[in-house]
Amino acid sequence: MYLSLHSLTNPMGYISLCSLTRRIFISRLPRLSNSPPFGIKPFFKKSHVIEKKLKDGFTVTELALFEKDRKEYEKRYILKIPDVQDKKFLKIGNVFHHTIECFHKSPQMDFRREILTALEGWDVDKEKIEQMIKNFLLSAFSKKPLLAEAPFSIRVESTFVKGTIDRIEETRGGFLIYDYKTGIGDVENYEFAMNVYALGLIRAYRMKPVRGLYLYQLQTGKVKEVNFWGEGEVQRKLVEIFDKIRKHFLVEEEK
Repeated sequence: MYLSLHSLTNPMGYISLCSLTRRIFISRLPRLSNSPPFGIKPFFKKSHVIEKKLKDGFTVTELALFEKDRKEYEKRYILKIPDVQDKKFLKIGNVFHHTIECFHKSPQMDFRREILTALEGWDVDKEKIEQMIKNFLLSAFSKKPLLAEAPFSIRVESTFVKGTIDRIEETRGGFLIYDYKTGIGDVENYEFAMNVYALGLIRAYRMKPVRGLYLYQLQTGKVKEVNFWGEGEVQRKLVEIFDKIRKHFLVEEEK
């Protein structure tokens, strides 16, 4: 259920219902454990974690990380070792994504104040944050899209792939997918994830054809196009990754 936004003032300072819903949203995110898994689970096996994931499904983000860096994937998603720097970037991304969603529902809200209030106490580059706020408010992305923060879960072989599409727009003869980025990276780094979002749009929402995949970089205000592989190629790539995961964590551990 969505709560309408009205500013509230209390002795502790500014707070809004968007801030409250954001806290609820962030509190539901998977938390990183601060204790080594081996100290808690004497019979811990990586294969047990992977078997559960193969049953319950993977997020697009974790599959993309497995493709990019298997050691980092194991550290973050199997051993659950926290990374302070990653946590900061995740915080910034979550704040912008959630506040943009709130803003599209209630354009009268103070977007800048919401962002700055949510990031109080965090060691962030305030100049960059201010620039991202300005870029967003002056862009066409400040207008309400066809769909925003659209969740999906699709079955691929014997497992599931889950994710959330930031922004979907309709164009002549098809649909466009946009992903908000608070960082700056090579377009190729996001190609896999964006193509899985396209597959999610096609299969979960029955919205096709997909006419374009784009990154919106909040720091620069630029839009970058991502190469679309096609539905069949995305399916093939996912199956290939699942096979690699099984081999890396199940077969290798049995040896």
